[in-house]
Amino acid sequence: MNPLPTFKTRWGLLIVLLLTILFTLPSTSSSDARGSGAIDSPISTPPAPQSTLTPSTESRIARDYIAAQYGLPAERLVASDEHRRHYPELGRMFVALSLFDPVSNRAFKPMVDLKDHSVIENVDTIEKAEAEAAFKKYGKLEPALYERLQHAADNDLTRLLCFAIWQVNRHVAASTCCFANNWAKISWAFWPS
Repeated sequence: MNPLPTFKTRWGLLIVLLLTILFTLPSTSSSDARGSGAIDSPISTPPAPQSTLTPSTESRIARDYIAAQYGLPAERLVASDEHRRHYPELGRMFVALSLFDPVSNRAFKPMVDLKDHSVIENVDTIEKAEAEAAFKKYGKLEPALYERLQHAADNDLTRLLCFAIWQVNRHVAASTCCFANNWAKISWAFWPS
């Protein structure tokens, strides 16, 4: 069995395709008011949905704040990407959103505190304060490891400390071996005989 169509089947398929196109196109006559080439679609276009969502309280607070700070009309600011951000070490929860002014092409990314409804424009200050609070509490440890160490028994801590010392010594020993193996090459490069 030959998988490629033969010459006769190719012509047959072409004729069927042309007949299908010919009979499915609407007839165009000179009395057609819509002009030639118009195709009637059986699918009607639904009307565009009207937005029934009302902006959240935090969105309105941020919009009014940005409008007052930059002298923009509040109605012109478009809000999007509204989501919550939790900063557990600071004990604060914010609603972050994006505001866009289509006339001046300016974008703003304020956050609204859920406790006192204050607006924060500079997200980096909150991020930095959260990182500092986390470092103050956990140090260089991951929070999960910190919590595990808080609830570990003494014998678990001893095993963990021995493992950590062994890991450090293993890496130091490997580095020392690497240095010793390459010392001859290094010393020859600086002090040729």
